[in-house]
Amino acid sequence: MCPTSSNGVDGETVLSLAERCLENRQRPPDPDMEQVVKEKMKEWGEKLDELNENDPLYRRTKEKYEEQVRRWEELTSEGDAETRFLEAVAEGFVAEGFWLDERVLRALNLLLFGKHSDALVVNRNVIEEGTKFDEETTYEVSTRIRRLAREELDEMRERRDGI
Repeated sequence: MCPTSSNGVDGETVLSLAERCLENRQRPPDPDMEQVVKEKMKEWGEKLDELNENDPLYRRTKEKYEEQVRRWEELTSEGDAETRFLEAVAEGFVAEGFWLDERVLRALNLLLFGKHSDALVVNRNVIEEGTKFDEETTYEVSTRIRRLAREELDEMRERRDGI
């Protein structure tokens, strides 16, 4: 069982989000898929609105609509995992404990630096699973990772909002 950090960030949640980020990054993104699914969801929703519940086509149409809704939620939850992971890092990363789990370090490397590695290099410090730092280095490394996570979140939001 993973502990909860002093600011309320749950270790199990962080590890789960890190795993989801890694899984999501292993699949190549399809830039058009979100738009296609959104259009199909709207199309099936409009068809469903045209029918009443007693119509023999209603059940089938509702199933197709719900299928598109599920696909949409799956697509949008992939980015949501990255956002939630980075928010947790920005709010509570401390260079110790569950934060130094290999999965978390790999996810941080991918999201912050675009690298595939089990170790981070921050402020000339190599951060690997189980690394121990003195208080000053823990502070420096932790605040740097938090700042990088906040910057990445800002960039993600700008890309999403089309700024």
